[in-house]
This record gives sequence, C-alpha cells and structure tokens, in this order.
Amino acid sequence: MQSGFWQIPVNVNDKEKTAFSPGPGMGLFQFTRMPFGLTGAPSTFQRAMDSLLKDLPFAVAYLDDIIIFSPDSTTHGTHLEAVFTQLRNAGFTLKGSKCKIGVSEVRYLGRVFSAKGIAPCPSKTAAVKSWPVPADKTSLKRFLGLTSYYRRFMESYATIAAPLYELLKDDAPFIWTENSQAAFDRLKNCLTSAPTLCAPNFADSFQVITDASGTGLDAILEQRGRVIAFASRSLRKSERNYSAIEKECLAIIFALKTFRHYLLGRSFTILSDHAPLQWLAAQKMDGRLARWALSLQEYDYDIKYRPGSSNGNADALSRSTVNLCALTIQPDIPMNVIRQEQQRDPTLRAIPEALKNDLPFPSTLEAHRRLRQVRHQLHLNNGVIVRTAMTNKTTAEKRVRVRVTTTTEGISESFITHAIRLADCYIVKDGSAMVFQMKMERALTVEMLVQNDNFERLGMVHSRKCANFTYSFEEFTEIFKNATLYPLENRHHMYRHGYRTPLGTFPTDEYQEWAYPNGFRQLTKLGCQQQYELGQYLRGRYANFLSDHYNASEVYVRSTDTDRTLSSAECNLAGMFPPDESQIWNENIRWQPVPVHTLPTNQEYLLRTGFNCPALHAVFRNQSNELIEKVENDYKELFAFLENKTGWQNIKWNAVGKIVGSLKRIVDAGYTLPDWANQTWPDPSTNEQVPLIDLLSKLGFQRRLLEFNSVEKSKYEGGLLIGTIMKNMKQKIQGRLFRPTKMFIYSAHDGTLLSFLYGLNIANGLMTPVASAVMVELYETDQGDHNVQIYFRNNTKVDPVPLTLPGCNSFACTLEEFEKAIQPVAFYTEAERHRACFQNSNPNYN
Repeated sequence: MQSGFWQIPVNVNDKEKTAFSPGPGMGLFQFTRMPFGLTGAPSTFQRAMDSLLKDLPFAVAYLDDIIIFSPDSTTHGTHLEAVFTQLRNAGFTLKGSKCKIGVSEVRYLGRVFSAKGIAPCPSKTAAVKSWPVPADKTSLKRFLGLTSYYRRFMESYATIAAPLYELLKDDAPFIWTENSQAAFDRLKNCLTSAPTLCAPNFADSFQVITDASGTGLDAILEQRGRVIAFASRSLRKSERNYSAIEKECLAIIFALKTFRHYLLGRSFTILSDHAPLQWLAAQKMDGRLARWALSLQEYDYDIKYRPGSSNGNADALSRSTVNLCALTIQPDIPMNVIRQEQQRDPTLRAIPEALKNDLPFPSTLEAHRRLRQVRHQLHLNNGVIVRTAMTNKTTAEKRVRVRVTTTTEGISESFITHAIRLADCYIVKDGSAMVFQMKMERALTVEMLVQNDNFERLGMVHSRKCANFTYSFEEFTEIFKNATLYPLENRHHMYRHGYRTPLGTFPTDEYQEWAYPNGFRQLTKLGCQQQYELGQYLRGRYANFLSDHYNASEVYVRSTDTDRTLSSAECNLAGMFPPDESQIWNENIRWQPVPVHTLPTNQEYLLRTGFNCPALHAVFRNQSNELIEKVENDYKELFAFLENKTGWQNIKWNAVGKIVGSLKRIVDAGYTLPDWANQTWPDPSTNEQVPLIDLLSKLGFQRRLLEFNSVEKSKYEGGLLIGTIMKNMKQKIQGRLFRPTKMFIYSAHDGTLLSFLYGLNIANGLMTPVASAVMVELYETDQGDHNVQIYFRNNTKVDPVPLTLPGCNSFACTLEEFEKAIQPVAFYTEAERHRACFQNSNPNYN
C-alpha cells in the first residue's frame, strides 16, 4: 500500500495532539494524516483494514500487507476486483511496485504460503544453519527467540528446548553441556528441515492429539491426518508434581487454549492415550480437575482413547489393577419396621394422612417442598409411602458393601465386571442413571451403598488423599428388568427472540434511531418480559429434571451474535434461574449471571440462516421465482406507491417485510403512523379493499415464509441443527454427552425455528411469533427404549402443542423412527452441509 498510515485522516479534534516543532523559531505543525509513532496508529490502521475486508473471506490483512487467495485464476480475478472496489470506495491507494498478482507462492510474516501449505521462510531458516554456539544468556535468548517463532512447525519443541531454557533461569549458571549442545543441534535440524503445514479447511472437522510427559506438554492439530500446527510448552516446577491424569488433562487444556481460534464453535475430536479422560465430564471431580472440566464446557468435543502403541506422540502409561476382596449382604428390613420408621420421621409422619385424604402436604420443612414436587409419584402400600415407579419392585431394603483394597487376593476380576454392569441398573431419587466406571490408575478403596432410601439424592463422598468413594443407590434387587428410569433424559429448547426495535427504517420515516432509547435492533421492555415469562414456564416444566439452581454441567446456552438474541437469552435465564439465598450478591438485585455462548456471525452455521449456499439458491429459484414474478406483477402499483412514500427505490416483494416491520414498531413505541399508512388498498388476490398495513403484513409474512416453506429449502438452513440434536441425543444414550448433561438452550430467530419445522415437515404454514419456542425432548421407556417428543409453543401464555413427524405412529416418536424421518435432511457436521451446498451445484466440487 502507498504510505499506508498517511492514507488515514486525523480527526479534526485530535490534530493538536500530533503537534510538533522542527526547531526553535520554525513554528508549530500538526498532522492532517495519521503519522508513524502514534501509540494507537498500528491498531487504528489494523481496525480500518479489518473493517474494510470483513465481508471478503478470501482476503486477510496484517497492517498494510493484504493477501488474496483463490482456488483458480478466474476466481482470483473476481476476488481482486472485489478487493480493489473496497479499497477504491474507501479512498485507499496501492503502490504497484509492491504488489504481486497471480503468484502461486507468497512470503508473508516470515512464512511461505503456497498450494502445498505453510512453511518457514528459507531466508530466515538459512541463518540458523550457521548460527554459532551461544556464549552467554543474551545470545541464547536470541536463538530461542527465532526458533520459538517457528515452534508451530516443530513437534515437541518445548521438550527438545527444555535443557536450553534451564540455562536461562535466574539462579542457573551458564554452563554449556553435552545436553545443551544436543538440544541446540536438534533445534537447528528441526527448523531447517521443518515440514510444510497444511492450511486449515474450516468446512472439515479437526483432530487434536495431546500428550504429557514428565517435562512438557505436546499437542498437534490435524485434519484427516495432515498436520496444521504443533504446539508445546515445558511443565512448570509445580506442574511436574501433578498426577498422570492431571498432566494429561492439562495437556488438553493447553491444546484447546492454543488452538482456540480454530476449534471454538466447531465439533472436533481429542485423541489421548489416557483412557480415564474419556469420562472427564461424566465423573464427579474436585480441585483443579473440576475447574478444568468446567473450562472445557465451552467447546464441542469428543475425547477418544488411543492406546500408546498407536499414538506416536505418547508413551504407554501403566495401569494398576484393582481387586475386589469382600462382599457382605445385610438381611432384609421387614415392612412393619419401615412403616414405624416413617411414622417417627418428622418429615414423613404427616404424609400418609395427606395422601389418603387428598390434602395439601405440610410446608414446615425444606424437605416438604421436595416431596411436593414428586407428589404425583407417591402413594401408600400397606401404610408405607412408596413411589409409583417402585410398585412393581421389592420395597424391602438391601444393602451391598463392596470394598476394594490393594491386596492381590480376592474375588475374580470377572466379578468386578459383573458388579459394574449391575451398577448401571441402579436408580436414584432424582431420576439420574448412575454409570459406575471402575477405571482407576491405582488401587483405591471403594464403598458402594445400595439401599432403598426413597427421598435422598445420590450422594458421593470423594477424598483425593485417601481416594475413598461412596455411591448411594435407591435400591438393589436380584432382578433388574423391572427397574424404571425417570423418563426425561435430555432436551433441546430453541426460541425466537422477544419484541425488538426496528432493524432499520425507510428514509422518509420521521422516527429514526433517535426515537428508540436503546437504538435499532434491540430487545424492548416487552420483549424482555416475554422471555422472562418463558423462562419461568421452563423452570416449572422442568422443576424435577434440573437442579434447583443453575448448574453449568447440566445446561448450555447458546445465542446468535446479535443484541436482541443475546438480551433475550439473559432475560429468559433470569426467569429460569432466579438466585436462591446463597446466590444473592445484592439484596436489591434478584438476578445472577448465567453464561451465554456465541460465535461471530460469519462463523455461525448452527443457528443462523441466510448464508451462501448455491444448492439452496438453485432450489429457491426453481420453486419460487415464478410466484415472485407473479406477485411483483400483481402488486406493482402498490410497490410504486411505497417507493414514493418511503423514499426507497426499486422496491420488490422482499422489501415489504422491512417496511411493515418499521411501521409496526412505530405503533409499538406509541408513536403516530404516517397518514399514508392508515389508508386502505385493493388486494388483487381477493379484489377487496383492506387496510394497507394489514396487506403489507400479509405480504411480508408470505415472503418470509417463502424462504423456508419446503423440506428442500429448509434442509440446507436447518439440517445442521436437526443433525446436531440427533447427535447429542445419541451421545446422551451412549453415556458420552459430557457438556451439558441435560439441556441445550438456543436463543435465535424466526428463521431458525422455521427451517427446523419445515425441514421436518411439521410447520403449520404460519409465522413463528416473537418468543415462540420449540422443545425437543428425549425420554426412556420402562422397556429401555427411547422416544423423541417435539412441542411448539406459539407464545408465552399457551401450553405447548405436541407435533407428530411424518413416518411416526404418534407424537412420541421412537428414536429409530425419528432418525429415519430426519435422514433426508440432517447434517451432522458443517463439512457435510458445506459439501451439499456446493457439490450439488458444482459436480466438479471436491
């Protein structure tokens, strides 16, 4: 670029801040263009370039250096024209002698970019070959500074360089040893023979390979076996004392932080040679493992175990054997003893009378509140209070204690495996299924208490030092086929944002953005109230499913990156998770923060609609162009009238929604409509005079629905969300859904709901109102099968309506029927959807 900084004008009010004098008596000068040397100059220029190129995904800039990348020469010409147009419109000038156009290789920021991938710049690495042995710490720092810049090209850089970094410690003398020389030579060799890394394909899935050793952490980012980047660092002194699982987990945390810009918002796989990490999010952790598990919840990942023998980056880790040594079974407790104990219990003594005479439960104790929540499941059996789900099971208590010690003598390993299978059948009070994973690094002491304690939650005592675990289950019997799970297992909830201010308005509207206190595109007070009430409804509907307060391991909230959906999510969560007494941080503010996750709009493919998809555009043209032409011909006089009144030119059908949206927001804000909007107009479809605003509303809704009103259209925009929901439900059933375990909440738009409903062919042909919601719920039956139920709630006052998918016998669709029904439209990864979008329109796409 021709003198890049000087092409940025300085604000008139800021010119005096750049004043300088060349010398005595030579006067005072002020810059009118941005000079070099200002503190904010580089960041200002970078922001300008980012803003200029934000809509051009094929161009990136670092200050005044711009790279434009294209798959072929024809496309490259188009891309160049687009970039030149942006630069011209912004008033920027290029320097021809600095520009290189149509080259297959470019050197940029010390790297060589080509069709083969990314490699270190030879001019930089050539100097390393003849680099002299460092004579002091200063020269060693210079060498490590150069090699560290290229560390992403070197596998296990931190481990290799560890002896050299030891020399840089403040209290370490500079003594060059054989280990130092070996590390120095190896770094030189690695850098001069560094591999060419592949450029990432964001339409494909990523793999992250991690490993931890006694001295460092290593990570590799791959796609289809091709390396994109290496990462590594040395372990700090305190970290070297971590246990094996903590080091391996730390390696994952390090890898995800390093590759965050590649991975956030995308599904990816983590490969580790440490098997216990597969259950990282499913097990109860403490200390740093619990903190790390929480920090991982913002990512969409699967952890897969890869044995050390097949992992070139990891050594095999030893596993200790755990032996079972003792099993004792206590005798049954007679029914009359249970009845007497319940009558003595202060919480339960009044319950039989209330159940018998249909009276309200007492409310004197906190436990009574929990009992009221499950009242519909309670009844009397010979004077004993039992839950409905247990009427076909033994009510007598049995208790099993299993102790595991470090001795090698005891019951066979096959019995341990059998005990684990039995543990999968245990049912706990709040309906959670406890999967007992006996995967341990060293011998532990484990105590399992299996008893008929109907009103206690699953309890677990975990002490790191003595490694003791206690699991309390509701009941243990010899026959498990009658065990019944609490039905609701997993749910997805998506809703449209609440009422908002206009997205914008027409030029002649006297109520521009100044007329709306919060500005355009913002959630209104009414919209927040709608979402708050929806949150309260969800709290009541799932009171027995969720914890009493917000739990990050149960619930994950995601929103598109727009103000109205982000604000809707916060208002919804305020109603759904009001703080209890322990969470109130200000007596005057009955609210607690709940995380809402989002992605930049250009990276959001799960919830956003309207992105570039040639196959969708082709379907839309084939299905809709004829109707669009007819409507625009029938209403051409109306459109000409609107051009005259609004100040917009060349109004077509797709602009009507924007106009009527602005008019309705004028009414919502209590302002006066313009006179022309209050008249009537002949509707060609009915040959009747109708209020103009009603006619515009009808046309606006019809045009919006035209974007989604067939399975073929909605497949490309809603198919990824449909496939993601199916994938999450299957992972839940398989015990692999670690984040969250219970509920996904999506704050989105009308297009999100419409593409989902039309994609499954269950839409009602109407617009989805603001604050309307779709609920997808996964249940498990008494027989161990699963079914999927979908509900639609059209506003915050009406109970949801069950929807029946075509191909399902009822609205409770078996999982197999559901998977078959979504098969034609579901995409399970963004890569699949991307291929369908571009491959269907381009047979040569690869």
